[in-house]
Amino acid sequence: MMLNPHLLLKLAQLHQQDRQREVEIWRLTREARQGRAKFLSHLVHRLLAAAREQLRIQTQPSSAIPDMANSPR
Repeated sequence: MMLNPHLLLKLAQLHQQDRQREVEIWRLTREARQGRAKFLSHLVHRLLAAAREQLRIQTQPSSAIPDMANSPR
């Protein structure tokens, strides 16, 4: 079976484009995964810092509100 050289060239070009597309998809997927990991790590650190701050504020007695449990009756 004889194939047209132009068709063979076009087929080779399409195959090369397909390989380049696969490489680009792989690269973008890897970058997205890394970016997502960085974002989640940053988010967790911020949430932990906010939680620590909230707990620190809650454990300190407020001077504006008297401590009813320790006040003389």
